[in-house]
Amino acid sequence: IGDIIPIAQEDIDKLNDRYTNVYGQH
Repeated sequence: IGDIIPIAQEDIDKLNDRYTNVYGQH
């Protein structure tokens, strides 16, 4: 993990859902 960039919690949740859906299918 490189630089830590402040991200809105909502954005983090969206990213988590996206990655879970993508990688979860594999």
